[in-house]
Amino acid sequence: MGSFCQGIQLLPWDTENLEDGIDDCEAIPKTISQLKKYFKGARSPAGNITKQYLKIRLGYPINADRPTFEVDMMEWCKEREIRMYECPSQLPSTKVIGWLAYMPNTVDRDKWYRATQEVYQMVNKSLNSEDIKIGIAWKALNGQWEIQQKKKVYAFHVETSIEQASRIKKFLRLVAHNKKYPLGVRFRLCDEYTQFMKESSCIKYTYMRDKHKTLCKEMRQVETENIINLDRKVGDSKLTLRDILLNIRDKSDKRRIFNSIDQKYNNPSIYVAQYRPDKAELAKAHMQSLSTYVKYLYPQASLNRIFTIDAIEEAEIEKYYPNTQTFVTQEDMDFDAVIQEDLDDDPFEYLNVNNINPFKIELPEKLKGGDKLYNFNGDDDTVSTTPAHSSTISFSNASVHLYDMRSLVSEISNLSEKKKQPSSTQNAKSKQTITNEEKPLEEANEA
Repeated sequence: MGSFCQGIQLLPWDTENLEDGIDDCEAIPKTISQLKKYFKGARSPAGNITKQYLKIRLGYPINADRPTFEVDMMEWCKEREIRMYECPSQLPSTKVIGWLAYMPNTVDRDKWYRATQEVYQMVNKSLNSEDIKIGIAWKALNGQWEIQQKKKVYAFHVETSIEQASRIKKFLRLVAHNKKYPLGVRFRLCDEYTQFMKESSCIKYTYMRDKHKTLCKEMRQVETENIINLDRKVGDSKLTLRDILLNIRDKSDKRRIFNSIDQKYNNPSIYVAQYRPDKAELAKAHMQSLSTYVKYLYPQASLNRIFTIDAIEEAEIEKYYPNTQTFVTQEDMDFDAVIQEDLDDDPFEYLNVNNINPFKIELPEKLKGGDKLYNFNGDDDTVSTTPAHSSTISFSNASVHLYDMRSLVSEISNLSEKKKQPSSTQNAKSKQTITNEEKPLEEANEA
C-alpha cells in the first residue's frame, strides 16, 4: 500500500488512538493477539481454513488521492486473487444480523440503505428515534467450507452496530411481513448458519438457502441505455420511473414482471433490470420501449431529464396497445413498409428504367431534441442559469464586433490612436508603415 500512497497507515480497529498506526510493513506484529488489533477477525490458519475475511482500518494523508489509490490497490489485489472491498458499516463494533433471501446482487447498496432509512423514519416518526446505521455486503453464506468458490451460494448480509442489532432485525422482519420493501425489492431476513443451531432451525435454513439459490440462478437480466434518472417523478404523479417499471404486471396472471432495476456496478450509464424467466417477451419489449409505455400512461408529462433524447423521439413515433401489451416500434414500421413495397412492386422493374441514377437517395433529416437544442444564439434559454445574487457586471454598453479578416493589425491600432488626436508626424509614420507592410500581406493572403 505504501508504494501506491506515500504515508498511508494501518490503524487499530477498536480504538481511536491514532498514534499506534503502522506505516512500515516490517512493523506488522507476528502474533495472533497483536494481529487482531490491526486485522479484525484474524485467526490461526488451522484445519481446512484456506481463506479469511479480515477488517482493516486505513489512515490516509491529508493530500492523498484516494480514488487513484483505491483503483491501483484493487487491481493489485485482483492479480493475486485477493478480494478487497469497502466495509458496509463504518463502525468499530458491528454485527451481522442475517442475510437477505431473494435479493439480487444488482441492487444498489447505497440507494437501498437510504430507502430503508426513509421507511424506518416513517414507521418511527412519532418516537423521534435516532437514525439507524446499516449496511449490506454480498458474500458467501456460512457453512460452505469444502465447496468450490464458483458453486457457493452468495447473498447480501446485513451488518449494523451491536447496540442496534436487535432493533433493526425486528424492523426488517416487520417490513418484509407488511410487504413495504425498500426500492420494491422483495426479501426475507434469515439467520446465519452456525454449528450450534437447533435441528429444526437448520432445516429452515436449508430450505431458505435452496429457494434463494434457485431464484438467483433462474432470474434473467436485461440492460438499457435510454434512462437518465431512474428516481425522478414523472409529471404530476407521485411515482418515479422505478415505481412504474416495478409495477408492470402481466394481464394474463396479474404477476409482476420485473424484480429490480438499478445502475450497473461498473457503468453508471447502463441500467440493469431483473425479470422472471417466463416473462422474457414482455420484459424485453417493455424495457426496449419504456419511454413509449410511460408516454401512454402520462401523455401530458414531460420526459426530459428522465429518458435520453433518442428514447423521447421514439416515444413520439411508437405505439402501445394495452389490451395485448405489445408495441409497434420504428423498426416494425420500417420493415412493414419494405414488405408492402415489395408486394406492390415488380422486383425487376428497376432494370428497365432509363436515365435514372439508382444510387441517388435523399434521406429525410430531422432535428432530434427540438430546435431549442440547436439554437446557438441562446435565444430560447431560460433564466435558470442566472445567478441569484446581484452582479457588478453590466452589459448595457456591450456590442458585437465583426472584424475584417483581410485588414491589417496596424490599421486597427492606428484607428484607435486617431481618437487621441495624434500629431501629423505620427500619422505620416503610420501611413508609411501601412504602405511598407501592405504588399507582403497581400502576397500572404494569396498564398
